[in-house]
Amino acid sequence: MNVVILGTGNAAQVLGRLIQGSGHRVVQVAGRNKTHAEAMAVEWGCSSIRGFGKLDPAADIYLVALSDGSIPGVVRKIRLSRGIIVHAAGSVSMDILAPCGIPHGVLYPLQSLRANLVKIPEIPFLVDGSDPETLQKLIAFARSMSRQVQVADDEARLNLHLAAVFTSNFMNHLFALTEEFSRMEGLDPRMLLPLITETTMRMGQKPAGELQTGPAIRGDKATQRKHLALLKTYPQMNAIYKLLSRSISQLHSDDGPARHLPVPEA
Repeated sequence: MNVVILGTGNAAQVLGRLIQGSGHRVVQVAGRNKTHAEAMAVEWGCSSIRGFGKLDPAADIYLVALSDGSIPGVVRKIRLSRGIIVHAAGSVSMDILAPCGIPHGVLYPLQSLRANLVKIPEIPFLVDGSDPETLQKLIAFARSMSRQVQVADDEARLNLHLAAVFTSNFMNHLFALTEEFSRMEGLDPRMLLPLITETTMRMGQKPAGELQTGPAIRGDKATQRKHLALLKTYPQMNAIYKLLSRSISQLHSDDGPARHLPVPEA
C-alpha cells in the first residue's frame, strides 16, 4: 500500500514507522509543523507538505493521525477521488470522514504511542469500514502490521477507548502519585518496579478480579487506618485510597458491584 500520513505527532510517527517496517510505503507526510513533517519525510524517503491542501492524489490509504479535536476541521478541507481515508481515533465517529468523497474507515491502535520508543510494542488494531469491501481491505492492511485485529463499530471502539483510559492513563497517574509520595518520604520508587511488573504479567493468566490482594479485599481495617494516618498530609492520595478501597470492597462483596455503582442518567 502507498500511504499518506496526515499528522506529525506521536501516533503519526509510530504508525508511519510500523507501516514502513511492514512492507508498505509512506509516500507523503502532511502536517502543520513543517520541521516535523520534513524530518519524518527524510526518515521515510518521501515528500512532505505543510498543511493538508495538496495531498498526493494517487495514494491507496490516507491515514489521519491527528488529535481528536483537530480531525473535523482538517477533513472539511479534504476532497479526494480515489483510495481510502481512515482516522486513528478511538472516540471519533467513522462517518466524520464521509465528506472527503472516497471510501472511509477507522484504523485505531489500542496502544500508548510515543515517538521516542526504541522498539514499537505490540499494537492491537480496531478497524471499521464504510462498506464491506473497504472493511476487508483495512482488515488485511491491519493484519500486515499486527496479530491482533478486531472489527469494532463506533460504540465498541468508544467503550474500549474508555477502558484504555482506566487501564493506562489512570494507572499511570497512580504510579506518578506513588513516585511523588516516595520522593517526599525519602523512598526509592524503583523498589516497586518488580511488583508492578509481576502484577501486570498476571493479568494475562486470570481475570483481574481473581488476582486482587491487599487490605481492602481482606477487610483489614487496622492496616487501612494506619495507611490513612500516613496520608493525612497527602489529601489527594488519602481521598483516592478511600475511594479505591471502597470500590474493591464493593466489587468483592456478596452482591457484587451492581448495587453500588450509580446508574447513569439517560
